[in-house]
Amino acid sequence: MNVLRSNCTPHPIRSAPLHIHDCWEIILNLSGHNISRIDGRDYDIAAQDVMVIPPFVEHGGFAEGGETYTDIYIAAERLDFDSVEVVHDYDGSLEPLFFMIMKLTAEKEANYEAIADSLLEAVVQYIKKYLGVRYRYPFVAEFKNQLFRKISDCEFDVTENIRALGYNPDYFRRCFLSDTGTTPLGYLTSLRIGEAKKLLAQSYMTVAEVAARCGYADSGYFSKKFRAAIGMSPTEYMKTALKSNAESEKNREL
Repeated sequence: MNVLRSNCTPHPIRSAPLHIHDCWEIILNLSGHNISRIDGRDYDIAAQDVMVIPPFVEHGGFAEGGETYTDIYIAAERLDFDSVEVVHDYDGSLEPLFFMIMKLTAEKEANYEAIADSLLEAVVQYIKKYLGVRYRYPFVAEFKNQLFRKISDCEFDVTENIRALGYNPDYFRRCFLSDTGTTPLGYLTSLRIGEAKKLLAQSYMTVAEVAARCGYADSGYFSKKFRAAIGMSPTEYMKTALKSNAESEKNREL
């Protein structure tokens, strides 16, 4: 397998027109939600979802209700998947690999092709790992998927939705904890804080706007949860991330 190229959206977008490539494409959704149409089928794509698209398969995407999204892709040859695949990057391992590959293909320094191809192999193995994930309790995987889609829903109530599925909340939480190592609410909070970190690092949104996009109607409560998880306020994190981004950009220009 070989990396051909890699890039990311330079700014949040609302849509990508239907198109095809003569190579494989692996797309990681970095932030936001969109509906991706792949080979005539619609997929609800959330942050950290990964799409594997074979050559000559038509695909595109659009966000609903004024939403935007960002993604990063790898174009490659000779991948050993059988068809379209959509998985979730459960432990956040893929994003740094994608960005390392993009950096290598942009800078084209010594041995970059061999290094990028090795990283692509790691990406493929992680995707296969996620495809093989099995849970002791199947309803846990289903509820995790629901939580992915509810990151920005301020009205979403974990306990009410567990009851709506017909389960005793205490029993459900024990099963969820057994399969994931955390509670449903803890899992949703980690998803929301992760999404908030990405949005804060992009600088174009206020803390209140980020809070709303991450399911917190009260920005003060959001700031409290963010500080408890990250060890600094959203504003402090934004300043730190923007400074780091500026320094990285400056180093690339040298």
